[in-house]
Amino acid sequence: MPKLTLAYKTGTTPLFPISIVAENYTLLFKKSIGVDDKFSYVLFIAQNQSYNWFFKESEIESMGDKINRQIIVNGNKYFLKCSRQANKFAEQLFSLTKSIRTPKEKINWDKNKTIKFFLKLFPIYRNYSYYTDTISFSLQMNGLNFFQDKLYKYCKQEKSAKKEYIFNLLTCYTQNTFTKQSDIGLLEISLLVKAKQRQAIKKHCQKYYWLIYDYFGTILNEKYFENRLKELTSKKSRIQIQAQILKWKHEPHAKQEEIKEIIANYKIPNNLADAFQSIRDFAYLYSETKKFVLNKVNIAIRNVLAPLAQERETELLDLYFLNEKELIKFIRGEKITRLNSRKDFSVFLMKNGGYRLLNEQEEKKYLIKIDDFIQTNNIKEIKGQVACKGKVKGKVRLVFNASQISKVEKGDILVAPLTTVSYVPAMEKAGAIITDLGGITSHAAIVSRELKTPCIIGTKVGTMVLRDGQIVEVDANHGIIKIINN
Repeated sequence: MPKLTLAYKTGTTPLFPISIVAENYTLLFKKSIGVDDKFSYVLFIAQNQSYNWFFKESEIESMGDKINRQIIVNGNKYFLKCSRQANKFAEQLFSLTKSIRTPKEKINWDKNKTIKFFLKLFPIYRNYSYYTDTISFSLQMNGLNFFQDKLYKYCKQEKSAKKEYIFNLLTCYTQNTFTKQSDIGLLEISLLVKAKQRQAIKKHCQKYYWLIYDYFGTILNEKYFENRLKELTSKKSRIQIQAQILKWKHEPHAKQEEIKEIIANYKIPNNLADAFQSIRDFAYLYSETKKFVLNKVNIAIRNVLAPLAQERETELLDLYFLNEKELIKFIRGEKITRLNSRKDFSVFLMKNGGYRLLNEQEEKKYLIKIDDFIQTNNIKEIKGQVACKGKVKGKVRLVFNASQISKVEKGDILVAPLTTVSYVPAMEKAGAIITDLGGITSHAAIVSRELKTPCIIGTKVGTMVLRDGQIVEVDANHGIIKIINN
């Protein structure tokens, strides 16, 4: 059995429709970035309300190296190609789901119409995610040491802290996240006269209801945005709010100008500067643009599946553990094996652009018991990659999904498999952030630097070793977490 790496872990993202995204990793990367190679398989294991995705460790390193070489040689050529293709398929997705992706949309379709919808959806969804997901996520899994080494040759006279700052700036996209755009909009609403604020909040909700949905999450309502507005404006004067709006709106331009200065001052050659531009662009495509598109489409999928589950007296979540062929069979009224138990335990194999549920005999060949993936007994210290420097002590709060973010109080140490936009309210309170997964362009890394919150990413075992209530010291200057007491 080859050594596998846990590449993605969550408590809220079930198998479907992210499985359509994962299929792409077992297809050749030639069309997206000119690499005539693919991952031989991807393994998905659902166990104890934890959803885990595994890749071959050797293939992660090899694929990352091949993508790195293409980027350094071709600059932004492949990003522009992927962006064009992604835009084309995004338009098709939006056209297909136009009338069914609003939060309270009621769907009353017959079987034939429902089947026709999904048969149209599957290939478009797959093509869209092929161009938005595979390259950026592969870079995150492999890390960006290749580009870091090349950069440091041009600023070797600087101290390590300065070199790391330059590297972080060059690899993180400069655009404001959609979360920050939403917050700017809310601050602007707070400056309106009270009589106009309610209607403005309603319009804001219609614009950003999808913000934290992901593949199977929470659809935001007006009450959420009212509460967020209160958080943002608490104890702030009108002048302070205006200043914050201007600061946030100016940040992208300021970052772009700083990048230009760094490239000029350190005489970074054009091919390396273009490569860093490509990394930033792919990261934004993956982290922001893809969310803008797929969150809305995923809500449309839920709107179609919800009445179907109700009609068949089946838990909605159960339908998110079907592959594409099984979903069509379910709509037709056919019986599905182990339908009600898959969310508690199941193993799926993605291979050659498809995926299927493994039977018990096959599971023995591939199965990894998640609890035994790494020995976690008697560990007193964990190491990871520094995303944002600092050193703090605090109480551990494990957060496996967005429903648990209310556990985090001011100064707590937020520990998660990874973070998404739905975690931001908790990240703003946290004294430090620790993740199992992710690289320097991951959501946790980018947001922690915006918040100036100490952050260590890629620990691999943070959520396995640490326990709620433990006191830990997070040394994000050196990438070390020490357990002080239980």
